[in-house]
Amino acid sequence: MTTFMTYKTIRLVALGTFFLFTISVSIYAKTITGKVISVKDGDSIVLLKKKSQYVIRLVNIDCPELHQAYGTQAKLFTSGLVSGKVVKAEYVTKDKYGRYLAEIFLPDGRSLNRDLVRNGFAWKYDRYTNDISLEALEQQARKYKIGLWKDDNPIPPWEFRKKKK
Repeated sequence: MTTFMTYKTIRLVALGTFFLFTISVSIYAKTITGKVISVKDGDSIVLLKKKSQYVIRLVNIDCPELHQAYGTQAKLFTSGLVSGKVVKAEYVTKDKYGRYLAEIFLPDGRSLNRDLVRNGFAWKYDRYTNDISLEALEQQARKYKIGLWKDDNPIPPWEFRKKKK
């Protein structure tokens, strides 16, 4: 009973935080709605709107690199949800590489960013966000050993990239 109450409480807090975050971000966010023409990796896609292409980096999360454990699975998961579909990218800024940092909303309204964390194909990117609803989704995936959390000690992509240098 205590576990259920804890899960229920975490879920309510995460849901409330998500709605507050969505409302606050949507005040400042700009939107690009377009068809996904390419999935570069688990957290990078390309949208086509009219004749313009937009490279999108999913904000607040980090998927494993393609040549890292679960990198290919993260890309396949993303591809399965967005390839060839019209999605909405809500962004506030671009990164130093010119990519739009965005949350991607699927045709049914779900967040791709959150689905990746929920299904164990991405970490909450602690360096760039303190979104507790993402933290709750990651903790739930860890607890139930979903996706990359099946491994005993998965290496976060930012550490993997640092080791490669």
